[in-house]
Amino acid sequence: MQKIIFLLILLTISLCATVNFNLQNIDIKDESFSLWIALFSLALLAMLALFFSSEQIRRLKKKNENENRIQEDIDIQENQILTNMSENIQDLASTNVDIAKKLAQANDTNQELKTINKSENKLLSISTNLIEFLRLKSHKVTIHQEEFSFSNLLNDISGTIKEIIKETPLELHYILKDNLNENIYADTLNLSKILSNIILYSVQNNASKVLVYISNTNAYSKENNLFFRIETDLKVDIEDPHQIFSSQYNEETDTYKSLGLFIARELCSLMGGELIARNDRQGNLEFIFDIGYKESENDSTSHSISCKNILIVDFSKESILCAKNIFHTLGHRVTSLQVKNTFDTLPNFSQFNIIVLGEKLCVESVLKQLSRSNKLICLSNLFGNTHNENMRELKPKVLKNPLTKKHVENTITSIYSTPNSNDKNHPVNIPIYKSIFKDTPDITLHQFSKFRETNILLVEDNFINQKVLLGILSKSGINIEVANHGQEALDMLKQDTKFHLVLMDINMPVMDGYTASQHIRNDQKFDTLPIVALTALTSPQEIESMFESGMNAYLAKPLKKEKLFSALSMFILDKKDDRRKDVRYEERVLKLDGLNIKIGIQNSNTNEFFYQEILCEFKDAYGDSDQIFTKLVEDFRYEQLRMLCLDIRGLSASIGAQDLNLLTVEVLKLLVFRKYDILKDFVPRYAKSLNRLNNSIEKYVS
Repeated sequence: MQKIIFLLILLTISLCATVNFNLQNIDIKDESFSLWIALFSLALLAMLALFFSSEQIRRLKKKNENENRIQEDIDIQENQILTNMSENIQDLASTNVDIAKKLAQANDTNQELKTINKSENKLLSISTNLIEFLRLKSHKVTIHQEEFSFSNLLNDISGTIKEIIKETPLELHYILKDNLNENIYADTLNLSKILSNIILYSVQNNASKVLVYISNTNAYSKENNLFFRIETDLKVDIEDPHQIFSSQYNEETDTYKSLGLFIARELCSLMGGELIARNDRQGNLEFIFDIGYKESENDSTSHSISCKNILIVDFSKESILCAKNIFHTLGHRVTSLQVKNTFDTLPNFSQFNIIVLGEKLCVESVLKQLSRSNKLICLSNLFGNTHNENMRELKPKVLKNPLTKKHVENTITSIYSTPNSNDKNHPVNIPIYKSIFKDTPDITLHQFSKFRETNILLVEDNFINQKVLLGILSKSGINIEVANHGQEALDMLKQDTKFHLVLMDINMPVMDGYTASQHIRNDQKFDTLPIVALTALTSPQEIESMFESGMNAYLAKPLKKEKLFSALSMFILDKKDDRRKDVRYEERVLKLDGLNIKIGIQNSNTNEFFYQEILCEFKDAYGDSDQIFTKLVEDFRYEQLRMLCLDIRGLSASIGAQDLNLLTVEVLKLLVFRKYDILKDFVPRYAKSLNRLNNSIEKYVS
């Protein structure tokens, strides 16, 4: 269209010039003809200018309409997520109450206990999602640029994915640019959530391969930004780039499809970037985004082992690329070879110090070519089981994909270092448990009162994980103090030595769990203090690093109360089991003006602490929604009013705000039947109901 307008303008100018030239060469006595020609040309130019302006206005209107449509789509997505979560919370809570009544009458309680445990875990998951979502909604998620280790971050992500997808096959690789420092300043917590949610979405939609490329320079990224490109083998046609971020609840799997992507996009936006989904040239789904960062002057890579000649042989080119990149970054000479089968001709092994073989290449025909001077490393996969008998017999060093720099460095160091005991950093009077804790069967939350009056230091940077643990333990009379990173934990221990146990996260900013544990073990006054790691990754290298740093045991994330109970039973002496305190909520009236606390606690997994947290988040997100309600009614924006009322209807039912819930149901009925003239009568009613609820929340929480 712009080209057509441009040609018409050129044509008009040419016409004017031609007429003017002819008039100069023709003797015309009547100059009125010349005047008419000039007026005609000006009129034509004016019409073209008007047409051009109207076209630009039309384009701007279309652009604004598209932006408004996108924003409305986002609002609808948020509304649907909140409605679904609220309804699921109410259903699960109702199920728990019904089963609890049956337990009081039944003799055979095993099946009922299992059902309650399952419902408790689902409630915990949905309530956690609700808090995460409300924190985004109320703009309480803040971005902190703090120093962290890339390897710790990526290991944490791998472990989280592994725990969720179990034995689902997946080829996952992290490919970092050579000049990217191991330690950087960025928001490790939110970056972890973004990457984990993208990878999980891909796997849940049957991706078998995910490649995460990370660099600090790219044609599309800003200066001082990290650029991420996540390739998948998913064939998804992206017609509407925003549709893929729309969340829907799957009743069969009890999961929210794309909820993770929705949260990832919002977090990315908060970090100054934009998460985009698109198709690559092969039609596969890929995600790209960039975030701000700052390089650290510290480099935790030690390069303690001199340069080695390394041969990497595998079937997967991505596996070779990732391994080659890391070995090269660590200062070694690398030769790589991709083969199609075990019968391919291989180089002479004798010229290499270390032979790195893919797991399927660890067969007799290949292994017999090894010389005594060769050190063997087997490349396996974290997402799968090892069934190679030759590996069990040879017991080689094993690296599991996805690789990180620290894992590779620690493996090479262990090959050439003098063997020593991992127990050297452990006080002799504290037990060491290197196996996975078994579940204590049929454990419910109130049974943690066995450890009443115990003092626990929780070292964890994830706000939601903090709330989950506090929610599990605080009701039982356990005293918990929280440190957000290792250095903060050390400062707290210097001031107070009353703690009976430390629950230590691994991947944290400022100071990670390994370093903090080493500092604790170097101080003799903590010789009786057990340290239990909280880790998302339980690979052999990770576990070895935990015990070398002085930890006594580990619990895998996401945390399960059955295993937590087992760990506490090992390291903490039994406390008096006073059951009277567990039913204290039933001994008083649990209802304030506009707020039924008893129903709210039931909907929050019978956990008052978690319920109070949800109330606070609700008040911060919707405490002034009466102003929005009034504005929407005055501006006749009925679709937006409907979405607001749907939000409030679902959330108010979950928290036990029955009056506000009934009021929003009435408003929704009026909107359905288009009785818009009556809506103005509900403005003061809504404000009054919300004000009562806010006062009750403040009174109850304080």
